[in-house]
Amino acid sequence: MFEFKTSDNVNLNVTALNWSEARVLLQSVDTQLVAIIDKISPSDNEGFMYKATYPFGNQIIKNGVLYLSTEDGASIAYNDPSVPLNLSSNIAYDSLSESPLAIVLDKNLEMFLTVDKKPFPLKVISPGGILGLSNIVDKKSNRVGSHFETLVAGARSAFMVAKVSDVNRHRDLKIAYNLKQNRPQSFFDHWLVFKDIAHMQKSAWRSTILFFSNDIFKKIKDPAWIELYNYFLQKYISKLHSRHLVEWNRILGYVEQKRNLRFILPVINMARHLFAIANGDELCFRPATNTSSVPLNLIQEAYIHGYGLKEYSPIIMEPAYIKPYQKDVGYYFCNYSTLPQLEFELSGTVKRSIMNFIKEVQYVIDIYQDSLQHDVTATQCSLSALSRIVDFFYYHDEPKDDASIKNIDEFFSEDARFLHNQVGDFPRHSQMLRGCMKISYKNP
Repeated sequence: MFEFKTSDNVNLNVTALNWSEARVLLQSVDTQLVAIIDKISPSDNEGFMYKATYPFGNQIIKNGVLYLSTEDGASIAYNDPSVPLNLSSNIAYDSLSESPLAIVLDKNLEMFLTVDKKPFPLKVISPGGILGLSNIVDKKSNRVGSHFETLVAGARSAFMVAKVSDVNRHRDLKIAYNLKQNRPQSFFDHWLVFKDIAHMQKSAWRSTILFFSNDIFKKIKDPAWIELYNYFLQKYISKLHSRHLVEWNRILGYVEQKRNLRFILPVINMARHLFAIANGDELCFRPATNTSSVPLNLIQEAYIHGYGLKEYSPIIMEPAYIKPYQKDVGYYFCNYSTLPQLEFELSGTVKRSIMNFIKEVQYVIDIYQDSLQHDVTATQCSLSALSRIVDFFYYHDEPKDDASIKNIDEFFSEDARFLHNQVGDFPRHSQMLRGCMKISYKNP
């Protein structure tokens, strides 16, 4: 085990490990990978691995460059001149991508894309998830997009459901917790305050990542390492879902043509996006009940005691995947899009009310499910099986007399996770709840 400092004597949150030390950490998240590397039997004198920890909100990759965290919570590029050469040279892979191969050991990471100062969650990577697979198995792939994406420790897209932008209350919060961040102007800004709270309170929340030395890149095609290469290849292939998405688009296009569906593109794309969420391919949101993505208790306590949020429960939503057959439940909020394409489309169309929008989405989803379960051609698609087990529900804070749209009060009562750390009423008047959708699965 070996620790690193910058040239100006700042401790880096990075430790070099030999295989005997690293395998103990890997054992908790990927026993198969441990068994494969054990067969290779690397000596403790070759191929260091590097354990790196990151405080909540710290950037890990930005503009295609890997960052490390320092003992005082700051971030520093891995290739900064002050970083020891025996560290930076061993985690530099190639000129196209400076993100080395790594596996997440503890806490979630989020990759997001920022467009017009608005973040769009792209991916959540949980313990056991592997980063940089294309560096190993697909060197010719186009990775230009990675230069526009940012990876951070924890959930960038986490937000408080209740309104927390009151000027006087946020001033009280800043004074009580010695914060620098101004009051949030939108739900997208909540994370900035969460991050500030965690930093100023010196939160112990850390995401831990194990980086592979670039020695593995040099040896991966050696005959003795072929099983490891094949393992990474299978992991890489399993993450590619473009084939079934192509099939889905074709069959849904067939349904739209046969059933004469004539809706604006945002409605069609939203309906298709909900199926992708239901299949576990795209992100939705869930109530946070643990510290896997945010230092939950710390943030909730800060808003209860520092901000004075006692009339409403401090419910925090975090981005997450849901999976079929796991009886999981996820939510999509019309006011927090996880689909950048939808944002661009909506800006170029006639402005519609959220109520009309979700009713049109509901109509399209109902047509899709009817055809996928009864049309002879459509039932041949793999999407047909998913349509039989998934349920979609639609909510609004003012559903009026429309029986197909549920009242937002039901939204809270149907999911016990909303009761976590409850101290006040449900924030039913939150703007975020003005039009949302629930994705769940039928009992088998």
